[in-house]
Amino acid sequence: MGREIHGVSLIILLMPFFSFYAGESHDPVAFARTHLIDEHNHINRVLFSPDDSAIIEQTIIGLIRTSQEIKGALYLLTYQPFIKEFIAAKKRGAKIELVFDKSALASKFIYDLPYAGIPLLMYDPADSTRNFQALMHLKTVIFYGAFSGARNIVAFGSMNWSGNGLKRNSDHINFSDDSHLVAKFDNTISGLLKRAKAQVNPVSKKDQVLQKFVKDSFVNKHRKVVIDKPQSGKKKSSPKKINILAKQPKVIPVVVRTLCTMRRVVKIR
Repeated sequence: MGREIHGVSLIILLMPFFSFYAGESHDPVAFARTHLIDEHNHINRVLFSPDDSAIIEQTIIGLIRTSQEIKGALYLLTYQPFIKEFIAAKKRGAKIELVFDKSALASKFIYDLPYAGIPLLMYDPADSTRNFQALMHLKTVIFYGAFSGARNIVAFGSMNWSGNGLKRNSDHINFSDDSHLVAKFDNTISGLLKRAKAQVNPVSKKDQVLQKFVKDSFVNKHRKVVIDKPQSGKKKSSPKKINILAKQPKVIPVVVRTLCTMRRVVKIR
């Protein structure tokens, strides 16, 4: 009897968690609206990771899904669910402009963005005379026309849009629809976007190594070496390479292109 009572008590205690994951989480837009808009019909909320990671994730996903335009400046973007939501938003017709610090290129997942028509815009410091490379350290995204076009919402704070930033590091993220605050961030991000440089034909470092390995392997296999043959009666000399033909066979671009396509890397042209 005692065990049954404890079992029932445990179920009652866990019911809020089950309702969160099984109920609200299936509709991130409704979840975001419920958790952001206060009793005065305003949005001014701060959340902390990792304690609020589940709420933060669902809120950001809901905002991406409901927005007509998204503009942001992100030091990093490595969390796959967010990347997939940006791609889905682009496919449904939302306008997306994101500027990144060069550190973002270290993630292989960010290279999925160009395939969806979202250019990799890299931060370009305004003052190029400094003897060090300044960082674009913002973690800010503005969601325009959220919740049926009724609101412009800015998300900003110390949290990187990465798995570690969301679920491990101690950070915070603010959500606000204050028009003056949104306008201030809009002015700053617009300036960064104007100076940003598009990453042309982006290929990750890992895939650059893969391309070189495959290319060199085929070149070496089909390389022709002509060696001087020593004449009879004369002292033999060490073989000397006099002609190396490193012409690449036609199969190389095909194989490299196939491998790169499998890894979702920009095709070699």
